[in-house]
Amino acid sequence: MELATKPEKYTPKYNPSKDIFEDESPFPPYSKKNQTYTCPCNGYQFCKTNLFNSHIKSNTHKNWLENYKENNKELNDAKSNANILLAENTILKRKLNNIDNKYRIELEKKDKIISKLEKEANKYTNLKRCMKIFMDDIDDDDDANFSDVSS
Repeated sequence: MELATKPEKYTPKYNPSKDIFEDESPFPPYSKKNQTYTCPCNGYQFCKTNLFNSHIKSNTHKNWLENYKENNKELNDAKSNANILLAENTILKRKLNNIDNKYRIELEKKDKIISKLEKEANKYTNLKRCMKIFMDDIDDDDDANFSDVSS
């Protein structure tokens, strides 16, 4: 039992030299077991070259092909605009990532400086305590010496 695949949407090929869209068979020559395609002109499905060739001769398909450029201009413009916005978004994400990395590095530097300054402040606080204790000892010694002199 084979699984049925969803038909692929047929799209004509653009001919830039003539600035028109032209039908081109989506199948390689002499191929078998082809992918099924659906033509947007009327939903016709085909999976063989001969079915494709007979379909493109229909008036419905010819009219659809003549107006393909105008009918799909809005869609193509939207796709083009979406691609431009996607590219801009990617660039902005890269810039944001770079800024974020720089910010993170600066925060790490700041944290190191703060840590270093805190260590220095602790050293000075300890030195101040030691000096106060030392000065208190000197004052006590001076008081003792003065008491000896006065007696």
